[in-house]
Amino acid sequence: MSTLSNPSPKEFYSAFLKVVNRQKASLVESWRNDREHTAKMCRHVVPAVADELGMCHHIEYYQIDAVFFHERDAINFRGNSIYAKYISVAVEHENICSDTAVEMNRLQLLNAPLTVLITYPTKRSAARTLQKYAAIIQEADIFENASTKRKQMSIFGYPGAGWEAFVYQDGTFAPVILEAEGSTNI
Repeated sequence: MSTLSNPSPKEFYSAFLKVVNRQKASLVESWRNDREHTAKMCRHVVPAVADELGMCHHIEYYQIDAVFFHERDAINFRGNSIYAKYISVAVEHENICSDTAVEMNRLQLLNAPLTVLITYPTKRSAARTLQKYAAIIQEADIFENASTKRKQMSIFGYPGAGWEAFVYQDGTFAPVILEAEGSTNI
């Protein structure tokens, strides 16, 4: 993949699975401690996903947990500050699934080709959670491009059962299916 292309949901999910599989032992250890798990996801997993995709990243960028980008704007902003020319991927991570409507709403404020929300519902609440996200996206989609130009993805983690990813398409979420998925259990 060219370093100047923006990742598709499948490319992001594939890179994410590679990283979580490499860091499996550490994630298993932190899974039940929200603070520790968030730190591992935001400080280790998310940056490693950016690296896997050949992208730059910045944690806590304008109150977004992480953003991926290709180039820093060094012309308009000098010094050590990091201002992206544009955001390619915005990532929000939330341990407590019942609090994720805020994150999904925040992601709708961004003009980015891909936004990703990582959270941990129960298997029983996953479908209901996706319906809630779809309603938030539909209400915010004033340019009617959330299914075409601005992809919205949710990644759900289940202790002991791995990960599932979903992408928003025409008012609902569809599973992201990878051809050669490795073991994703945690």
